[in-house]
Amino acid sequence: MKELKSVGYTNHAISQILNVSLRTVQRHTVELGPKSSGLIPLPYSAKILTAEKAKIHAYLAAEGCYEETRRVEYDSRTGCRYHKTYRILHFYTKTPEIWDDFIRCVKSVYNYHPYCFPKRYVIKIKRVAVVDDLMKWGPYNSLGWRVPTEILNSNREMQLNWFAALFDGEGHVKKGGGAEVAMCNYAGLKQVRTMCEKLGFLCNLRGPYSQGFNHSPIYVLYFPKMEIHKFLDVPLVHPKKANKIILSANN
Repeated sequence: MKELKSVGYTNHAISQILNVSLRTVQRHTVELGPKSSGLIPLPYSAKILTAEKAKIHAYLAAEGCYEETRRVEYDSRTGCRYHKTYRILHFYTKTPEIWDDFIRCVKSVYNYHPYCFPKRYVIKIKRVAVVDDLMKWGPYNSLGWRVPTEILNSNREMQLNWFAALFDGEGHVKKGGGAEVAMCNYAGLKQVRTMCEKLGFLCNLRGPYSQGFNHSPIYVLYFPKMEIHKFLDVPLVHPKKANKIILSANN
């Protein structure tokens, strides 16, 4: 029990592995403190670049944020108070297909099921090792995200999946044809434009326009109507956007 606790397994996980009660695990590991002294190691799938890992980053860049808080908590077993730091990645979406796809990607890469709060439309990643790994590609906020160098230098499949997740979150298909991605992050959109040009898309970066989040100007990465047929290669998950792309490409 102590060996499992020392490498990062929670009391609940240890009780399931050894098929003993949770109270038994607590009694034999109480001297190690209320939380694990290590991290649950990442699976091999998290150490390589896959389409799913690329999509996780793009989803968080489009609709995610990072939160770090420090709280004082009380351990009733030892009678001690201690400081605990919570580091959480939040992902917000109201689209069921994107919700399911984000969870699928996280489980595929990290063998970990994130915390889900459907009524608040938020998914939270709380496992420390997973947060640490994803923060290597951070930050995740409207002005700070960038396209990771690994993805900029990767193959076509990786880049298309990354762009698909970003477009699912922040992309729009215009009524008169054409498509756009409107965001406050000028530096990030410049990298997206470079990547899209490498993929064969004709696009241009417009703006700044009216103020957006946090009084920041909005920039638009615009794709003309004649480029819409190329979006058929982009594996979009958002059903309405995917259908609009198909209709626009066939007109």
